Amino acid sequence: MPADAPAVKLDATRGYGAEVVLYDKHKEVREEVAERVARERELPVIPPFDHPHVIAGQGTAAKELIEDAGPLDYLFRAGERWRADLGLRCSGLASRARCKVIGVEPEAGDDATRSFKTKTLQSCHNPDTIADGARTHALGSLTFPLVLRYVSDMVTVSDAELVKACSTCGSA
Repeated sequence: MPADAPAVKLDATRGYGAEVVLYDKHKEVREEVAERVARERELPVIPPFDHPHVIAGQGTAAKELIEDAGPLDYLFRAGERWRADLGLRCSGLASRARCKVIGVEPEAGDDATRSFKTKTLQSCHNPDTIADGARTHALGSLTFPLVLRYVSDMVTVSDAELVKACSTCGSA
């Protein structure tokens, strides 16, 4: 997790029993940090979004949402961390939601939006955004085709808009 991650996020993650490994987001790439730690400790790396079981789990989340809320016309999906797993969430949710899914990601990390619009996989190296979960460099090989198939549109938002949205959600 980035060394400057919010304390509430660090505390919550540790509260679930996880060991948090911090890194400098300006000097290191999180995927490389994860690979290094896994290699040193002889552990497997489990992809956070480009894995069939994770994608299926997000589809189940959509099913539960619709069971609770009823049919939806639109679903704006930014992901738990605004876009960390945009591909899996949009592809998994869209496959079950039967509504228009609009993917949302930060302007600084707009690789999914560019990929969606050009129909070719685009990348973005370590984007400078407050949405630390959006520091994935590209959609995955499994999620990209699913996003193209199931997502209706993609939009980007500024970090200022993210801050505003987070403060609004916190007061609701």
